[in-house]
This record gives sequence, structure tokens and C-alpha cells, in this order.
Amino acid sequence: MEKKATRNITQGDRSGAAGHRPVLFGEILLDEFPDGAVPGGAPLNVASHLAAFGFNPLVISRVGDDGPGAEVIGAMAERGLDTAGIQLDPVNPTGQVAITLEGSSNFFDFPERQAFDYIEPGTARRLASAANPAVFYWGTLAQRHEPSRSAVKATLEAVRCLAFLDANLRAPWYDVGTIVRSLRAADVVKLSLGELDTISALLEVDHLPATARARGLVETYCLKSLVVTDGSNGMWLVTDDGQYFETRVKPLDSVVDTVGAGDAVSAALIAGELLAWTPDVTLGRAVALARAVCQIRGAAPASGAFYEPFLREWHCLTNSSGAF
Repeated sequence: MEKKATRNITQGDRSGAAGHRPVLFGEILLDEFPDGAVPGGAPLNVASHLAAFGFNPLVISRVGDDGPGAEVIGAMAERGLDTAGIQLDPVNPTGQVAITLEGSSNFFDFPERQAFDYIEPGTARRLASAANPAVFYWGTLAQRHEPSRSAVKATLEAVRCLAFLDANLRAPWYDVGTIVRSLRAADVVKLSLGELDTISALLEVDHLPATARARGLVETYCLKSLVVTDGSNGMWLVTDDGQYFETRVKPLDSVVDTVGAGDAVSAALIAGELLAWTPDVTLGRAVALARAVCQIRGAAPASGAFYEPFLREWHCLTNSSGAF
């Protein structure tokens, strides 16, 4: 899973245009909250945001040939998402995760051997290549078993585009090998501060300050940029030319839950790459979207009205720079 030459994304391109489509790979499942289940998984959550903002994402995943799988596919169709990348598994069940909410913290319990662990490599490679993507998104959870791990490798080898890694570490489903292979393949990486600490400890560089560790990852793995989210405090990023940007905010007065906040950040970061926003604009918009998600139940809003303020503001701001 080595880094490949990437295609430049020019300012003004829309993802719906030929050759400028985001492709997202990984787990699709049911988020089992204490008060009910909703379709989720990081790739689906990110894709849902991107579709709401006018992009045409393709999600590559696998669900069981069962009732929950039909529910997930139906939810995707309702959100305007292309379902052509979803494989049906006749043996393994649709993924699920039990989510426990404790204050501002979330705890996730993923059973083993779910459909998303068995994404078929050849089909995934063919679909991704045909999409001619501008951005390819993936994480570590869908690499916990060999079939989907091979599918990630095959798909990355088939595309020439910006490689966006959202580490999304979920213990115990990651190891040093998976992390290093993914970093080598990535161009842009998004981590939480806790994930940066975890990776730094695994790589034995945790004695350094956080920004030095981030810069070290950028240099070692030839990244374009590395984004670090810092919970309710905001986020910051470092780039391959040594620049540092940050957006700091005050904690919200009230939070419903923080499930999906990181996925909202990833969606805004991908939009920023596709539309050539400046780093400071991208961070500001990512923080704003994540804070809004923290004020609803679950990772994705039930109504398109949620996005209207962002569509108005982002369109107004980007008109002045010609990004739309």
C-alpha cells in the first residue's frame, strides 16, 4: 500500500463533474444507540454530508443480504446516495456497533466478522477505477480482517487521486502495521488529538510536543497535510511546507452527543480539497459543521434543513474567491 502519484484538483471543479468524484471505502453498519438503531459508519456519514452539499460520492462497502442490510441501502437511497458500490454478503450479517454515551465520551463495541470485513477486492477495484475519483477516503476499522484489507490495497493501487486517511482508531481493531501502511499511502490525514497520542506511542515518538509529532509524521510519510481535531477546543493542521493553521473555539453550552462529529470534519476537509478552500477557511467550516452535528442525535441529520445555513454561508463566501 505505497503512496501513488496524485492528480491535482483545480480550483472551481465540482465533484459531480467527470473525474472529480469522491469515493469512500469502509464500514457501513447500524449504529445501535440506547434508544434505537440508525444507519451509520464513518464512510456513510461522510458521504451523506458530501451529498447534501451537492457532491456525488460513491461508497464502497458490503452489507448482509438481510433486513438490516436492506434498511441501510434504503437509507442511502433516501439520502440521494449511489448504492452501486454496496456488495451483498450471503453469509455474514450487516455490521452493527453498540454505542454507549457517557457524558461527552462515546464507547463503541464492534462484533467480529461482519459483512464490511469481507469487501471483495476485485469488485471494489473495478468500481473505484470506473469512478475516476478526485479523492479516495478510507480508515483503519475496515482493515481489521484480510479480505477488506486486501480490498483497500487493491483499490488504492487502481486510482490516481488524493488519498484521504481518516484513521478512526477503534480499539482493539488496529495495529502498527495497519497504521504505517495507511500513512504511507495517504496524502492528507485526519486524527483526533487522542489518536495522535496513540500513534505517537506506537511509533515511540510520544516524548515530543504534539505539533512536533505531527510535523514528523508529515515529513516521514510525505503527507500534504495532517489535521488534528482537539474536541471542543477546535482543530489545527500542519502542511508539507511547514505552515501551521488553527481554529480555536469555546466549548458548546449544550451537546446532545458527539457521535459523527469527526465525520463532519472529514466531509468539510474533503470539500475544501475539492473546492480549493484555503486552510483557514476549511478549518473554520469544519469546526462549524462538527459543532452543529454535536447538537443533534446521531451522526447525520434527519432533515435537509440542517444544511441550509451552511449552503447559504459557504456559497456566499466561496463566490468571492471563485470556488463555486
